[in-house]
Amino acid sequence: MKVFSVFRYLNDFLMSGDYYVIEEVPIEANKQIIDGLQLVEKSGFLVDTYYTDAFGTNLTCAPNAWLRKT
Repeated sequence: MKVFSVFRYLNDFLMSGDYYVIEEVPIEANKQIIDGLQLVEKSGFLVDTYYTDAFGTNLTCAPNAWLRKT
C-alpha cells in the first residue's frame, strides 16, 4: 500500500492543523497496514470525527481516515 510511503514523505511538510485524508479502505489489516497506521499515530495525527462521523459513525468514503495533525 503506497499511501504510507507518500505519508512518510509528506509528513515532513505538514504542520499542526493540516489534514491528511486516506481514501483507500484496506480490506484486511496485514503487517504493512498495521505498521503504517502506527507511523501515522506516532507522527501526531488524530482521527477528526467531525468529518468521519458527520452523517453517522464512519459513514464516509474514508472511514477513520480524516487525519488532523496535532
